[in-house]
Amino acid sequence: MKKLQTPNIIIIALSILLALGFSVSAQNTGMVSVRFSNPQYDQTQRTYCLDVDLQSNVQGQRFDGMNVRFFYDATKMDFLNIANFHEGVGPVNPNPARVTEGAAWGYYLFNLESSANAVNGAVQVINPDNYVTIPTDGWMKFFEVCFEVKESIPVNEDFCPSVIWDLKTASGKGGFLTGSGGVVITTYGNNPSIKDGKRITASQHFNWEGYADQGTPPFGVPIQENCISLTGSVTGIESTDAKKFELFQNQPNPFDEFTEIRFTLPEASAAKLTFFDGTGKSIKLIEGDYAAGMNVVKVKSKDFHEVSTVLFYRLETPAHKSVFKKMIFLR
Repeated sequence: MKKLQTPNIIIIALSILLALGFSVSAQNTGMVSVRFSNPQYDQTQRTYCLDVDLQSNVQGQRFDGMNVRFFYDATKMDFLNIANFHEGVGPVNPNPARVTEGAAWGYYLFNLESSANAVNGAVQVINPDNYVTIPTDGWMKFFEVCFEVKESIPVNEDFCPSVIWDLKTASGKGGFLTGSGGVVITTYGNNPSIKDGKRITASQHFNWEGYADQGTPPFGVPIQENCISLTGSVTGIESTDAKKFELFQNQPNPFDEFTEIRFTLPEASAAKLTFFDGTGKSIKLIEGDYAAGMNVVKVKSKDFHEVSTVLFYRLETPAHKSVFKKMIFLR
């Protein structure tokens, strides 16, 4: 019997793959990034919506579809829907998106004060004649995710809910829950008949910062970075209520030599400011007895020269605990 030559074996194998519906294309290592942006609030309906934007580092990538998996602070709002799609894009199964309640997820996985719920949905191109090219020189909105703000949320406070993509900071680590592949995006390249397959995805979370390469939970901290007013009024340190517990963003930020951190206490109390590096490790503690009302703590950059330039801090008293805030110093 004549021995089958290796090149013929390869040709036969490729033919079988094509016959079974598999596409054969060169390995593509491009990355598509996804983010939440542009918070919008409707006072009449109490609806809070975020844009979902995409950006690619490879030119000519046309959007095919993605799973829409994220967590949100369930103490502040309830998920409504995925809406306002880019032309040619629409929802697919599961539709409507599924919501799973996780009483312990918020605190255990994300350092939230209480519970977080998980959303699992998907969107896809629904008009094959109208593929959308993902830009490389900016962000493009593809759809919105919308929530209903809970009646219990005070309207006179800044609203900064955490919304967290199901994707760890470290590349290739997948989602936060066991067995989750995280956020997956598929695209088409220059040939619309050949799908490139799953893309390496990067995510920008909203009011939440992930620890770098953290292997065990919690995986990051909430931050007050993108805040809105539920009344439409402008808020800030100058107009704050000095009779409540509140931690403010350090000023200036970023800073080179020193920065000031302001906070208010409802009554005189012992308090401590704890600083953390990008892995969640505590690296500095400032504590003392502080007066009721406004207090100011000065922080010097020389105290952090051996650690990352991106830090987090939080304020604690025997009765209160703040969310985390992010500070940046320039070396």
